[in-house]
Amino acid sequence: MRAALACACTAVSLGMVGQASANPIKPGGGAPVDKLTIDVRATIASRCGFAEAPRSPPHAFDLNAAQHVEIPFTLDCNTPFTIGVKSDHGGLTSDRAPDGSGFAFSKPYQVALEVGTDASALTPDPCGSEELVDAGKLRSLCAFYGDRPGQGLSSGKSISTFEPSHLVLSWPGVQDGTARNVAGRYHDTITITVSARA
Repeated sequence: MRAALACACTAVSLGMVGQASANPIKPGGGAPVDKLTIDVRATIASRCGFAEAPRSPPHAFDLNAAQHVEIPFTLDCNTPFTIGVKSDHGGLTSDRAPDGSGFAFSKPYQVALEVGTDASALTPDPCGSEELVDAGKLRSLCAFYGDRPGQGLSSGKSISTFEPSHLVLSWPGVQDGTARNVAGRYHDTITITVSARA
């Protein structure tokens, strides 16, 4: 799986400005005293990205058996952010082209997202893989669909600095009354995009 991220940063700076008064102060007619005003300024650069990016599972799974695949990741966002998830195919799709044989050539799956923050974790309702396709009519039903910076699930006022997060993919085994999947290899590509919220 690939992880796309965006990061908006400003330089860290520390400035000191000194000003001396034009006219020395002479309290009680005594010796002159100068007054110096110092203006101190500082900033913290905003950042948002993956401290630990999600990794592709190391092996292929049995499509005919029920599966629960947890993919951990960690964010480092010191500012409120948006996170979006997109599927390229809307399901696990066979490398073979449909041939009218009666077998199924794709299998949808469910996606659950949990994002740790400095407050409570973000736990939107799970989405079907078909809701995460760019051209899909169902994408508006998924709270965390997003394929570009700024699109997807908002963290509200929360930030996420090294809090555990994960994406969970699941699908059922072979079910009675449904077409069996054709033999072969299946794949899909999921993209996670995280960006500082404007």
